[in-house]
Amino acid sequence: MLPKKSWQNRPFEIRNLLNPYFCTTLIWESVDGFCEEKKEGMSFSLAFLILPFILHDEIREKLPNRKNTKLLNWIEKINKETFIRIPTYCHNLAAYTRESVILGIQQQLFFINDKGLLQSFNNTLSEQKELEECRKKARNLGKLLATTSPEFIFRTLEITP
Repeated sequence: MLPKKSWQNRPFEIRNLLNPYFCTTLIWESVDGFCEEKKEGMSFSLAFLILPFILHDEIREKLPNRKNTKLLNWIEKINKETFIRIPTYCHNLAAYTRESVILGIQQQLFFINDKGLLQSFNNTLSEQKELEECRKKARNLGKLLATTSPEFIFRTLEITP
């Protein structure tokens, strides 16, 4: 659950790293990248992997730069200690993911289609050099997630949604 404090009264780190507009941008990039590969849209459950994978330095650095990489090959590169903590990261960031998805829908970056899948609107975001790496990795993550089923991804990561 999100803190009931107003945004300005949240800790400095939370206000900066978990800013809902920044998190929404990362989720939009992944959804948009996913939709480039699979037009029908991204499973809502996969949205909960985006922030933990992009905001965690070690995981983000190991993300492939191309969609040609197989999911299992990429997962094998993750340190075992980090791999074991992925479910905890997902749990800790779940409320921020929900907040960001709601904001993204309100800002018309993406929507939930009639099949219950997230789809992106054809929007473009302003270019900001300092966010470029995270946005690029988020887009590639979306493409990588599109290569297999949500069930296989969660089973491989040992996460129970």
